[in-house]
Amino acid sequence: VPEAVQALRMGAYDFLIKGGEPQQLCQLVKRALEERSLRDQVIALRSQLQSARSFQNVLSKSAKMADVFD
Repeated sequence: VPEAVQALRMGAYDFLIKGGEPQQLCQLVKRALEERSLRDQVIALRSQLQSARSFQNVLSKSAKMADVFD
């Protein structure tokens, strides 16, 4: 147990014990890949939202337009 806790604290995704079932390893890898895919999708969607809200090519000195940009 102490090794598992230390490994997880150091960034391990999960911890398997020796002699475990191969199916358990397959399920763990599948879950890790799905989680990674979801994280990548979230990052991509956040980037798209930032781009959609961007007013990079619009210039204005108006205080009201500054409020719109914010």
